[in-house]
Amino acid sequence: MAGLGGDQQSSQRRRRWPFEASGSRGVLRVRVAAGCALLLLLILASREYLWSASVVVAPDGAARPAASGGVGSAIPYGEVDDLTKGKSCVYRKSPLKSPLRIGNPWSCQECSAEGGGCRPIRRRRGRCAPFSKYLGSGYGEIPRSYAAFSPFTSSKSATMVYHHDGRKKYAREYPSCGASLSPPCFDLSRCEASFANGTPALRVYSYGGMIDGFLDFAAQQRPGLVERVDDPDDACLLVAGEGSFDGPGDMLGDRRWNGGRNHYIDSSDRLFGSHRDRPFNDKVSFGVAAVAASNMDDAWLREGYDVPLIYYPLWERPKGFGELDPHRPRRYLLSFKGNIYQWEQRSWQHRWLAAEYWHGEPDVHVDAKCRNRRFAVQDYENAQPEDYGNLLLNSTFFFCPGGGGINSFRFAEVLIAGAIPVVTSDFLTPFHPDVDWSGCVVRVSDARVVDAPRIVREIGAEEVRERQRTCARLVDSVFGKDLPNHLVRRHMFSVAMGIWSVRIRNALGRRDGLESLVASGY
Repeated sequence: MAGLGGDQQSSQRRRRWPFEASGSRGVLRVRVAAGCALLLLLILASREYLWSASVVVAPDGAARPAASGGVGSAIPYGEVDDLTKGKSCVYRKSPLKSPLRIGNPWSCQECSAEGGGCRPIRRRRGRCAPFSKYLGSGYGEIPRSYAAFSPFTSSKSATMVYHHDGRKKYAREYPSCGASLSPPCFDLSRCEASFANGTPALRVYSYGGMIDGFLDFAAQQRPGLVERVDDPDDACLLVAGEGSFDGPGDMLGDRRWNGGRNHYIDSSDRLFGSHRDRPFNDKVSFGVAAVAASNMDDAWLREGYDVPLIYYPLWERPKGFGELDPHRPRRYLLSFKGNIYQWEQRSWQHRWLAAEYWHGEPDVHVDAKCRNRRFAVQDYENAQPEDYGNLLLNSTFFFCPGGGGINSFRFAEVLIAGAIPVVTSDFLTPFHPDVDWSGCVVRVSDARVVDAPRIVREIGAEEVRERQRTCARLVDSVFGKDLPNHLVRRHMFSVAMGIWSVRIRNALGRRDGLESLVASGY
C-alpha cells in the first residue's frame, strides 16, 4: 500500500465495503447475510400471514369471512358481499408497523360456483407495480367514509362530523339538513307565495356570476315552472356559484346570506377553489346551504338536500354518431383506459386491480399508464389520442372508477358514447336520489372489481339492450339531447331547478304539476 499514489489510495478506499475497515470481514459478512435472510423470511411470512388472516377455509372447502381482523371485519365500505363464489380481492393490513408497504397489498382469491372451494390468485399481469405507499391505518378498520350526527354542538341543528378515507384531518362539520326542508336549514314560508293562487313557478334569485346565464336558460327552458326574481326577499331559493362572490368573506358577510338558509350552492367544490380540492372545498363552510358538487360521496351527502353532480365530459362525440345503432355488436365486452397514480385515494387502487387482474380474456381490454413514484412511468400500450374514443365506441361496458375523488370525467363520456358504465358501490350518480340510475349503471363492490368481467358477462342480452335504452334516455334528460359538451353544465343546472321545484312542492304538500315534471325528467 505504501507504493500507491494518493489517487490510487483514494480509489482503493472507495472500493472498500464499510465493514472492511473493522478487520472482522468474515464475521460481518456472515452477519449481513444472516440479516438479509431474516428480512426475506419476514417478508414471506408476512405475506402468508396476511392471506391466512384474511380468509378462513371451512371444512367444506368454501371461504368464510374471518371472525376478526380479516374479510369479515373489513369488508370494503361496510357492505355485505358474498365472497364464496367468483373472484374477490380484499385489502390487507400489514402486521408490520411501517410507513411503507412491501409487496402486493391485496389478497385475491377465486371460488368455484360448484362448491369446489377457493384458491388464492397469485398471478397478475405485472405491468404496474403494487402501491408502495401505506394508505393509513384507517383503511379497512373503519368505513371508507364516515358520518355521525353529534348532539353536542352549538348550532341550532345536529352536526355531521365527516371523515374521508379514514383520515381524521378531513373531519368537517355540516348541519344535518334533510328532505323535509325544515328550520333552521330552510324556511318554507318564503316559498308559499311561489305556489299560491295557482302560480306554479319556483321563484329563484341569482347572486350573479355564471348563475345569471344558467338561471335565464332554466327560466326559458321551463316557462311557468322557474321564475327569476330581482329582489332576494321575493325568492324561495337563492342560488350562488362561480363568480358570485369575491371570496368567502364576501359571501359570509352578505346581508342576504343568513347562514345559508334557503340557499343552493352550484358546484360548491369550484366556488372558492377548483375541483381538485378534495374531498370537498375546505376553504369555507357553507352553513345550512344545500350544496351541489361533483366530488360528493355517500357519507357527505345529505340525501334529498344536497345534489351530487358529475365532472362534465371532455371527449366529444364524432360526426355521424347519431347514425350508429345503439345495440350494435361491439368488439369489447368490457374496457378501461386511464392513469394510475400511487396516491392515497382508493380509486387509484380500483384502477390498479383492473389493470393487473383483467387479463387473458379476448373481449376485455385494459390499457393503463402506470405512474409509480419510484420507477419510470409505464406508458400506455396504445398512446394514440384517438384510441380512448375508439374504446368508448367499441365497448358494451366501460369501467368508471374515480380519480383523485370518487368521480371522473369518464362517467359522462362513457354515457354519451352509448356504453354502460360500471361503477364502484360508493359512486353517487348525478342528482341521486331524485333521478334513478339503477336501470343503467352496473355497480361492483371494492372486493368485486377484480370480478367485473364475469359479472357483466352474466348479464343477458335483453337486459343489456334495456340498460342501453335506459342510459340513452337518462343522457337525453340529464345531459340534454344532442347538446355539445360546453352546454351540458347549463342544462344540468336547469335539471337541478326542476328537482328543487319538486322537492319544495312535496314539502308544501302540493301535488299540482308534479306528474308532468317527473315524467319530463325534471
